[in-house]
Amino acid sequence: MTQTRSRSKPKNLANQRKTRTRSRAKPKNLANQQKARRRATPKNQLVHTTKKVVVKKARKALWKKKGRNIPRQKPFAFQKDSRGIWYYEGRAAFTQRTRTDIPVKIGDHRRHIIPSHLLLDAFTAYINDNPKTIESEADTFIHQKGIIHRGKTLADKLRAVSTYLQNNKKNLFPESGGENIAIGFLPKDLGNILTHCDNYFKANKHIATVNDDTISEMKTKVGALKQKRYPTQDANDAKKEIIDVLLPMIDEMSGDDYEDIKSLFLDSIIPSMELDLNKSEDMKNQNEKVIEIMGDLYKVENHGGLDFFDIMEEFLDLPQD
Repeated sequence: MTQTRSRSKPKNLANQRKTRTRSRAKPKNLANQQKARRRATPKNQLVHTTKKVVVKKARKALWKKKGRNIPRQKPFAFQKDSRGIWYYEGRAAFTQRTRTDIPVKIGDHRRHIIPSHLLLDAFTAYINDNPKTIESEADTFIHQKGIIHRGKTLADKLRAVSTYLQNNKKNLFPESGGENIAIGFLPKDLGNILTHCDNYFKANKHIATVNDDTISEMKTKVGALKQKRYPTQDANDAKKEIIDVLLPMIDEMSGDDYEDIKSLFLDSIIPSMELDLNKSEDMKNQNEKVIEIMGDLYKVENHGGLDFFDIMEEFLDLPQD
C-alpha cells in the first residue's frame, strides 16, 4: 500500500508573511530614510558628506543669485587638439592617502610649495617637445614608481604621472586657505593689468608724458584689485596685504621707465607669488632646492631642452629641512 506523505504547513504562515513584509519595508518618509542612513554611516563620513552637500548648495545659490550658469570643474585629463598638440584640462585630485596623511583644519588648504600648474605646464611642454619618446619615458617612470592606474592609452599614462606628482607629500603642507587662494588669483590679475598697461602705452606713445601716465595707470589698476571680490574673506584679506606691499614699490619706481617696472613684475613679483615656500623654521635646504627646481621647470616650460623626468627625481626627494 502506497503511503501518502503529508506536507505539514507552517502553523503561523500569516505571521511569517508579516515578518517578511516588515523586513522588506522601506522607510515611509524622508525623516526615516535619513535615520536609516545615519545608522549605516560612520559619524565622520556623515559629517564629511553633510559638509560637502552644504558647500555645494551654497555655491549653487551664489551663482544663481548672480545670474550665471553653475560652473562645473572639468575632470582632469590630457587631450590632443586638431593639430596634434597635447594640452590638459582640470586639475589632478588628491588621493585618499594624501588626504589622510596631510589632514587640514576648516579654512586651511593643502598647499603646494612648487605650484601644481607649473608642474603641469612644464610637463605638457616636455610632452610636445618629445613626441617620439614620451610614451616610453612615461612607461619607465610608472614602472619604477609602482604607479597603479586605469587605462592603457598615452593620455591615461600622462594623467597617472601627473596625479602621482600632484600628490608628492614632500611638496605639500597645510596652511591658510585664504592666502593660498589669493596667491592663486593675483598672478593672473596682475598679468591682465600688465597687458592693459601695454595697450595703454602703445595707444598713447605720441604723448610726451606717456611713461609717467602708464605707471600711474598701473598703480590705479593694482589699487583697484582691493575692491575685487575673491571667493573668501580670508583670501580678500591676504590679497589686500599683498597689494599694500606692491603699491609703495610702484611709487618708488615712478621715476623709472615703465618697461623696468613691467620687467620687475614679470621676472620677480609674479613668479615669487607662485613660489609658496614653507614658512616653518629650519627649512633652508628645502627652500634652496625648491628655487633651483622651479628655475629648471621654467626652462622646460619654455622649451629649454632639460629632461623633465630627471628634474622630477629631485622634486620627489625634496629635503625636509
